[in-house]
Amino acid sequence: RERNLSFSSKLLELSVMGELYLFNFTPGFGEQVFTPFITVGVAGFFYNPVTEFNGNVVELQPLGTEGQGMSGYEQKYNKYGFGVPFGAGGLFKFSDRFTMSFDIIGRRTFSDYIDDVSGTYVSYDELSAGNGVLAAQLSDRTPEYFGSGEPSQHRTGDIRGGSNVEDYYFTAMVTMFFSITDPEEVQVKRSRHNTNCPKF
Repeated sequence: RERNLSFSSKLLELSVMGELYLFNFTPGFGEQVFTPFITVGVAGFFYNPVTEFNGNVVELQPLGTEGQGMSGYEQKYNKYGFGVPFGAGGLFKFSDRFTMSFDIIGRRTFSDYIDDVSGTYVSYDELSAGNGVLAAQLSDRTPEYFGSGEPSQHRTGDIRGGSNVEDYYFTAMVTMFFSITDPEEVQVKRSRHNTNCPKF
């Protein structure tokens, strides 16, 4: 709480995922009405952490709040990332045409900056000189918590985040499926096209 760091980040994701049903389940066919499933895939995503400061929304990545872009520090992090989605859920068949699914999916990302916080502080004076006063103010918002107008006394190298664990994010979804084709009609058409091959 004393760190007083805050952020929000809208994520735009494109993913390809596969589902493995634990029971034999075909929507619209068969007697099975429920199956749990597990899912895994690959994803690419875009993120852009921002914060509110003095009534304005400020993008954090361009500021380099951990000294990114300064001499002797890393370059500013990429706002595009790669992740591995994984999760589990269940499918319910209410009728031949209606199916509902629910799932919880986590993404193990290979970025530690979705919240703009990863490693260590850079002192106020050093960061202010290198990346500007705004970067220094938003890197360390402890003085706001204590109502102090003085710059923070955190030194360069003090722990700011947990760089040993990269970021994760999760979604929970409930989805309804409706088949516009009557499964019984499909089955009838399939049976009409089936022909018996001659046996020798």
